[in-house]
Amino acid sequence: MGEILRALEPGGRIILSECVRSQARQPLESELVFNLTETFRVPRLHPLYRPSGGFLTPGQWKGAMEAAGFVDISFLPDIVRVHDHAPRFIAAGVGASRPG
Repeated sequence: MGEILRALEPGGRIILSECVRSQARQPLESELVFNLTETFRVPRLHPLYRPSGGFLTPGQWKGAMEAAGFVDISFLPDIVRVHDHAPRFIAAGVGASRPG
């Protein structure tokens, strides 16, 4: 994330398309293929935003992006509200900006 932040112009924005868990460690069917790669299963861990391998929750995404220095972090659709009604819905756009 830090490399991406440095590559952006001040005020630049990154948009990611991601699978997002509604709960930490919730198994997702779409992980079946991703789990074949070691970097997905065993990434560099962080206790606050990357406690395990696999997809992140909205809170973990926000924490990881804030730790890298991003601001104005948002999800489209509002995945937290979507998960309240459809916990198996897992796709979201994640956006964040470089300060400046």
